[in-house]
Amino acid sequence: MGALCDGHRPRFALAVFSLGVALLVGSAPDARAAPMLSRTDTGQAVLERQLEAVLPESGVLARLGDGDQLTVFGTDLVAQGRTDVFLSLSSQSFAAASLIGSVKSGTETAESGQVLVVNLDDGKPKTYYFDVERFLATSSIAEDPEIRSALEDVAASHESLKFWGLLQAVGANAQAPVSPAIEEVRRGYLLTPTVVRLRSAAAGDGDRLARMVADEFARGLAAKDLEPVRSLLSPDLFQNDKRPYDRKTWRILRSRFAKAMIDGPLPRDLADATVEATGTADQFRIIGRQRTYTLNVTRLDGMVFVKGLEPAEETS
Repeated sequence: MGALCDGHRPRFALAVFSLGVALLVGSAPDARAAPMLSRTDTGQAVLERQLEAVLPESGVLARLGDGDQLTVFGTDLVAQGRTDVFLSLSSQSFAAASLIGSVKSGTETAESGQVLVVNLDDGKPKTYYFDVERFLATSSIAEDPEIRSALEDVAASHESLKFWGLLQAVGANAQAPVSPAIEEVRRGYLLTPTVVRLRSAAAGDGDRLARMVADEFARGLAAKDLEPVRSLLSPDLFQNDKRPYDRKTWRILRSRFAKAMIDGPLPRDLADATVEATGTADQFRIIGRQRTYTLNVTRLDGMVFVKGLEPAEETS
């Protein structure tokens, strides 16, 4: 998809949003209406509080009135006038593509035909163009007459910019930053709600992320909260070097292991536990009611995962 200049200011456009998605119907809100959110795979309505849990599974169409605000993984999005925005998540970034109207985040604004892309490891939004013609040709969202009309006008404008050499393809894809096969694998362990939330909060600080993972893992165990415990266990613990498991098998194994952990004695012992650094890289000490544990973490694809939890050796 393509890219590149807006006047004398360099910009980049991305070949994004080529997924086939279910047509969403419903009248557009006026400027005073509450945000309307719908999944793009089924058209099912989404509550604002459900948005971050839904995005790892499906894109979302947000229909916003002037001044409406959404906060997604720590990024504030504010509609500038009546706005339709397509929200999506990849293993590397969160994206908000403006279809009608414009949406602002901090000092960045995406107008119709542009997209705000937020790298999960730094939390900083950047504005790019996206390939409107490809979107019109591949997405059933574009079957909505109002959206199609708006984007067809944008596509004509983009063609003019391309003619004058102000837009050039860069071959980037916000929805698949790596090859589709690798992206599919990574989504299995990088797009859980806990992982996305922690990566966003750490804003690229690896040491801070490691500490947050240790704290959240201990908290999840103490609270018998399956999702964070499961999500923070390293995928490598559930792979066989001689015969790699398929993506479904290793997730089942990880879920079973996490369930066994929260059903065992650890939650009681870790109630009100204290997490401390040990002075050794990627290692933490968890002080429980009766025992002290050593927690080791490992780094994988921009995330930190738990690779071991065992009773600490006693010292005299």
